[in-house]
Amino acid sequence: GPSADIYSLGLVLYWMLNRKTLPFLPLPPEIYTTNQEKQARDRRFSGEPLPPPADGSKELKRIVLKACAFEPKDRYSDPEEMKRELEKLLSKQKPDNDKDKTVMEPKTVLDPDEDHEELTQLRKQTETVIQPVRGRTERQTNGDQSPGQKRKVLLATAAAMCLLCLAIGIWESRDRMPDTSESNQAAMDTQESGKSILVTENNQEFTERETIQEEPSRNFAYDILADGTVTITGYTGSASKLQIPAELDGHPVTGIGDAAFVDCDSLTQVIIPEGVTSIGFFAFERCDSLQQVTIPESMSTIGQFAFLECYGLTEISIPEGVTDIGKGVFSGCRSLTELSIPDGITTIGESTFSECYSLVEITIPESVTYIGPTAFDSCENLMSITIPENVTFIGAWAFEMCYSLEEVYYTGSEDQWQQIQFVDGNDLLMNAQIHYNS
Repeated sequence: GPSADIYSLGLVLYWMLNRKTLPFLPLPPEIYTTNQEKQARDRRFSGEPLPPPADGSKELKRIVLKACAFEPKDRYSDPEEMKRELEKLLSKQKPDNDKDKTVMEPKTVLDPDEDHEELTQLRKQTETVIQPVRGRTERQTNGDQSPGQKRKVLLATAAAMCLLCLAIGIWESRDRMPDTSESNQAAMDTQESGKSILVTENNQEFTERETIQEEPSRNFAYDILADGTVTITGYTGSASKLQIPAELDGHPVTGIGDAAFVDCDSLTQVIIPEGVTSIGFFAFERCDSLQQVTIPESMSTIGQFAFLECYGLTEISIPEGVTDIGKGVFSGCRSLTELSIPDGITTIGESTFSECYSLVEITIPESVTYIGPTAFDSCENLMSITIPENVTFIGAWAFEMCYSLEEVYYTGSEDQWQQIQFVDGNDLLMNAQIHYNS
């Protein structure tokens, strides 16, 4: 319902303000374990009050924490109320043109007048995407809103909230930004640990380097971590078939960062090299033409929404080292027909395979114990699924709008099936033909 939607939106904003970290987890650069992640989730689900996010003003933190309240009655009543609170805070962040400030971000020097214009544009965009939310309240009154419409409203509201939070963040960070008039030097002869580097064509060393199978280093932005390894944070090339390099300027590549390849429409095939252990949040989001991805055996973590809305992706094989498939990883991969989930995966997260319209048959390995809310929502052509006896929890609407689901093969007994905790919205699963192992 609306209260659950508010909670989801609040959690996204919390993650943005908490340095891309969910509640109760250690902040970067500390790396948390799978056990710590589970403990953090259990603390959140138990109703323990969330600590304030690391960044943001006191008022912004208050808004986000209210949206993330454990009790639905303590949250905002609807998205419009939360939007008004954010806009009220935003209105207090207007620029003071009497102050002479020189601030700088990479690529952009912020000027008060220009910032005000940017703020105006952000607010216009917010007004544009928030319009469906107003209609939402009206449709709920009449009770005729479909699940598909609900998802569209949620996405529109999320976009609005993120735009508002981005605008607030710009103004709150003005006084904290360094005063400098020098141009940003992205490529250096000597690099320090932790510094983000974008190698450009102005660097003679790399323009003269010949590459055969991999893209030139200048096409990648990256962070050098404390251990000397590299996380790729951006890509400026236009390759169709991309072999991600195993090293960048002598540093081993071990991670694909958050949103590193977002909206890279030219990509049709990506090969991730051995040695890479993590793919970040939204790493390949909306790579519309991407059809095939090779994930190495060294991979252990695939972040939330990593392949969100990769409409052309047809097949994916998840290596055995991955134990947890996060929230929304393959959501909206409409062309996905072949899916290999290894034995060793224990959790299929929220919306992991939602709107994978082309999936017809799925076998969930014996190691899985948890199937999250909306995990297979809107897999409209899914006809058959195998569920292992070790599953103890199937979340709300996990199989919502799976209208073609006819056969469920359960590896346990009927008594074990009855012991599974089913949350609301799984009628299509329950009404299918259940085949028990004994």
